[in-house]
Amino acid sequence: MSIHKSICIFAAGDLFNIGGLQRSYALLTGHLVNSGHRVILVGWEKDGKVRHDLSYSLDDRVELLLVQQSRTKKNFYSIASKIKNESVDVILIVNSGFPSLFLSMIALYLGIPYVVSLRGSFEYCLRYLWPSRFALDLLFDAADAAHVLMPSYKEFFKEAVKTKIAVIPSQIESASSFANTSIADSAGRYNIIYSGRFSFEKRVHFLIESFGSIAAIFPQWDLWLVGNGPLKEDLMVQAGALGLGGRILFKEAKNTAEMYSIYPKAHIKVLPSEQEGCPMALREAMAHGLPVIAYQECSGANEIIHNGFDGFLITANPNHVTALTESLTKLMESSDLRYNLGLEAIKTAARYTPDPINKKWEELLLSACESNNGSVKNIDGENAISESRKLLLRLISNDDFRPPYQFDINEVLMDKFAFNYAVSYGSSLFDVKFYLEKYFDVKISGMDPLLHYVSVGHSLNYNPSPMFDTLKYRLLYLSNTDDSVDPLSHFISIGRFCGAVLIPISSDLERDGNSSFSADEVLKNLQRQDVDVFNVTRL
Repeated sequence: MSIHKSICIFAAGDLFNIGGLQRSYALLTGHLVNSGHRVILVGWEKDGKVRHDLSYSLDDRVELLLVQQSRTKKNFYSIASKIKNESVDVILIVNSGFPSLFLSMIALYLGIPYVVSLRGSFEYCLRYLWPSRFALDLLFDAADAAHVLMPSYKEFFKEAVKTKIAVIPSQIESASSFANTSIADSAGRYNIIYSGRFSFEKRVHFLIESFGSIAAIFPQWDLWLVGNGPLKEDLMVQAGALGLGGRILFKEAKNTAEMYSIYPKAHIKVLPSEQEGCPMALREAMAHGLPVIAYQECSGANEIIHNGFDGFLITANPNHVTALTESLTKLMESSDLRYNLGLEAIKTAARYTPDPINKKWEELLLSACESNNGSVKNIDGENAISESRKLLLRLISNDDFRPPYQFDINEVLMDKFAFNYAVSYGSSLFDVKFYLEKYFDVKISGMDPLLHYVSVGHSLNYNPSPMFDTLKYRLLYLSNTDDSVDPLSHFISIGRFCGAVLIPISSDLERDGNSSFSADEVLKNLQRQDVDVFNVTRL
């Protein structure tokens, strides 16, 4: 007999817009209340909207609580007070970005066990949503239990954390009608479909360019782009420039029912994304019997599609557009291939139906209720209060609700490069945000960015900010063959007092990055670009 609990879900995203994540809330909360649990769904307030305006209707038994989206002291205690009054047993935090740390601090403050859910690939979330590896690890270290969508995403975490991470894919609804990929639709046309958000990581421009290159060869085929997003106008301009009349059609679907009425009319599904979490639109298309194409590099998609069996996973060889064009051509030419891949796609999609997935979620939440509220097993198997949890609790006690922007410090390197680090620390010439966004390998490492630069980054010709070009400074003012000297700390402590000046990275050399440049060549290039550089003796 199941134990009924009071479950609070902090929902990421805009509950009032259509999307796979929003649909998953409706499916999961419906299962939980049907199992006898009390469910409170907490979302962000938006323009006075109310329950009736939700993108997907909730079961009447699901309670909806809308709160302000701000990480202030006042809002912290406001949300905490509301949750405390509800006598919650466990909290599920569905938020892949930095706000999830703020929400986890609320759970810690109230002493309620909580589960954190990362809804994208580890790489995508770290690259675009988090300031540092340390901060993301902090979230998982402090949680009672955690969730990721795909098995590979779990591998990025340390062993002590892996034991409390559950891998559960997102669910999709079963299809009741299927595409007939062998014959034309009622209008005598064949249709390639993209469905999803029009944003940079989806790379829909690859699909438009690819279709444009073969549209004349396949005059019976059209391209349907279903969705919305910030790049829609740009994509419409790109499509219009191809001069294909009504063959590239932009459509919208207000809900799952409308989207499910579109899939059976299509013949091929393409997902050109750079990265995904566990792409719902891809699996929905597969559930309707569509052969699918995605890139091998695309996280999520590369763990769903079995190349050559239920779809194509393609490599960018020789480039993204050419590779996509080749795969599209194969499918457009062969109705048998489309049919056979689509048949297997239906079987693959059947693994993602709601009931078994929602049961796994219920098991995870119930297990979190029984957690030791903060104890995690270290590598030696001993229970101990997480250091990350201690840090968050200390911030709460200080009324500081801005999660720390910290990094791992290698003590050996710090001892070795202490002088260089101290000289450049706090200088506007070292831009932490720029450095982490420019050099993703540094963010993945979790290493302190300034320590990385003074120890190894400068030898890789990494630039500390847009205002300082490491390579050009070294070529002009230091020994070209000596990369043991950190150019930034050299400039701050010595160079600027001897006539050296800042050289911004926008001042490109004609052969930028070629270490065979001489100092004279660097000087002539920069002077030709009106960069005011003193012709001083090498420092």
